[in-house]
Amino acid sequence: MSSAPSSHPKPKIVVLEPEHFSERAREILVSRYSVEDYSGTPIADAEVLLGGLEYRIDESFLQGFSSLKAVCTVTTG
Repeated sequence: MSSAPSSHPKPKIVVLEPEHFSERAREILVSRYSVEDYSGTPIADAEVLLGGLEYRIDESFLQGFSSLKAVCTVTTG
């Protein structure tokens, strides 16, 4: 028995620093999420920001990301 395709769109993850993001990590994310690279403009339907150290994530930066649920980092420490 096959399952019917979901009518719900995949949650959107925005990768803030795509030039520092591995292709393998992207492949894993794309299998479950809608993945978009940040181009300098807020993405209103983004639910997750995934970044490193390049951007200062403050109130000003977050304006326009109206659906945001989480901010994640790929850094250590």
